[in-house]
Amino acid sequence: MIPSFQMGLTDEDRGHLLDGIYDPNNNIGPRKNFPGDTFTHKKIYNLNQHFLNFSHRLIDMVSAMFGGDFGIGHMWGIVYKKGDEVYKHNHVNYSHAFVYYVKCCVKCSSIVFPHLEEIIAPELDKVLIWQNNSSTHHYVEPQQCEHHRVVLSGHMMRLQ
Repeated sequence: MIPSFQMGLTDEDRGHLLDGIYDPNNNIGPRKNFPGDTFTHKKIYNLNQHFLNFSHRLIDMVSAMFGGDFGIGHMWGIVYKKGDEVYKHNHVNYSHAFVYYVKCCVKCSSIVFPHLEEIIAPELDKVLIWQNNSSTHHYVEPQQCEHHRVVLSGHMMRLQ
């Protein structure tokens, strides 16, 4: 089972994150495994104080959940428009990966971990965090909703 928790951010906090994700200056465009147009650079964790606050809170919560000290290697924002998806992949070179749901509804596209037989519907303000290994290949189904599904995704590593 993929571990998860609520971040406890307010609508205003998430609004500041959305501003940074939607800012065209932070957009590097389509990626190999992602057909959509909005994909931010991978160091958005230190874009401004709002992202730094999010990053510190995430690190604290993951460290408490798994024990030990963690750091963020990469973090990026993705906006899924209708029809956008992410193909099956895995995250390498980092001990853990995560996704945080900044904007979504329960009908938005799910993340699927086929080897674990888990299909997880998005939930606003929820973080999913998993250890990278051969069983955590995953993909995101095509977005069916008319509104955007917006996430922050990234890599984390255990320090020491």
